Amino acid sequence: MTPKKPFGDLAKAVARARELRPALDKATEELNSVLREVEAVLAGFKLGVNLSVVVSEADDGLSRVTLELAKWGGEWRLLRVYSREGEPEEVTPLLNASRENRIEAVEWLTTLLQDAVAAVERETKRVQESTARAREFLNGLAETKQ
Repeated sequence: MTPKKPFGDLAKAVARARELRPALDKATEELNSVLREVEAVLAGFKLGVNLSVVVSEADDGLSRVTLELAKWGGEWRLLRVYSREGEPEEVTPLLNASRENRIEAVEWLTTLLQDAVAAVERETKRVQESTARAREFLNGLAETKQ
């Protein structure tokens, strides 16, 4: 059996951890800054539709995490939403989520934007079709006046 190492190595590990902390803090703040800009740009598109992409789902299908762009507190925000069947959703603005959750969400931003484009195309077509039907109805009303 190998004897345990003395705590001398522990002092080195603690010193290294203290050295590394500022770099991690800086990297995290940079991630937050970029995510704030991403959120502002996506909100600036003013698409007017809620967007959602499934980030993870439990094998049993009873719980999942989604990344969403939706109105929250009157503003368009990137949100991390945890839902479990039979329980209220847990909605967290992405910028307030854990660093791990923010890192995970970055991988889904492209999919969210692609889904956004598809959703806006569908919604535009739906509005145009409804406008055409409403116009037909209006024309029918006008004909009955005569």
